[in-house]
Amino acid sequence: SILSKSDICFTSYTMHAIISKKNTRISIRLSPIIAQIIVIISFLSLYYNYRFLKGTSSELDGRFPDEWATASWGDDHTAEWVKKIDGKSVVWHWHFYSKIKIKKQISRTLLVAQYTGWDDVYFGFTDITEVANRAYAKRWNHDYVRMNGVAFGDFAGYNKAEVLRIAMKKKVYDAVILLDADAVIVDLDQNALDLIPESMLLTAHRVKRSDESYTTNINNGVTIWNLRHENMSEVNGLWIDRIIKEDNLKKNRRKLGYGDRRYPSDQKELHLVLGQYADKDREKMINAIETKHFFYSEGTFVKHVVRSEQNWDPSEGLLKRKKILEDEVQKVCEKWKGACENLEV
Repeated sequence: SILSKSDICFTSYTMHAIISKKNTRISIRLSPIIAQIIVIISFLSLYYNYRFLKGTSSELDGRFPDEWATASWGDDHTAEWVKKIDGKSVVWHWHFYSKIKIKKQISRTLLVAQYTGWDDVYFGFTDITEVANRAYAKRWNHDYVRMNGVAFGDFAGYNKAEVLRIAMKKKVYDAVILLDADAVIVDLDQNALDLIPESMLLTAHRVKRSDESYTTNINNGVTIWNLRHENMSEVNGLWIDRIIKEDNLKKNRRKLGYGDRRYPSDQKELHLVLGQYADKDREKMINAIETKHFFYSEGTFVKHVVRSEQNWDPSEGLLKRKKILEDEVQKVCEKWKGACENLEV
């Protein structure tokens, strides 16, 4: 802890401590050199905490997990982080728009996050949607991150849980909005944090309007997570555990020569995790909204252009979905003049 003048007597170099239970006073005689060392360490600690909270290019590595090996800095506001998982690269592209004072800072910090595998249709979708999503982040002084690669097994959809783990670990952000590759923010004036009450764990679209507001039947392609919620760490841990177990089961079936036609589903695993909680607990955790903010391709804040329910093939309707996403991004860039420019700054 940081010592004040009341803690150290600079003239006599005597440190005093009060033991409250016995209300006794203990004096410890320190040499001038030791007393000065303590003062210097205290001021260095204060300076370090100030620099970290204020944010500079040299301290921004505090936003990354300790296990990442290398970083390449573009400037004060961008960075690229690379990690090898099972011999394959996972690359994180960070844009620290929170360091650019464009809009008045709001009370809570938000990370806008996307994720995709390598060389698949969703990689191309992310190239399209990240323009509007980064424009939103920059407009609101929120950081943006794009994760390329696969954190668990061979399914990029599981990356959601890893993004949450990383964001939560560094304790920089209050909330995270997770956006699938085919999800694009179309209203740059909407404050995303207005949609996640501080008392709730997550906000997502309610699949069936007849369900309760705390139903587990939610679309997790667009979600806002409250990283400060008391159940955040537990839910994320349980989600990752289920993902790893499911991936190991799939690998074992392959080794034994069995086929596995089940399509991996991060959403199914999340539903099962949330379903472990009693209704009274989920009432304080899940904010399953029935408004049109995240209402798939009709969303008023985020449009999520998903596949048809009858076809799980990611290439199904590819050209049509690609055109819709391109059109939506163009509309955003035209409506908010200049918002899509200079995104590398």
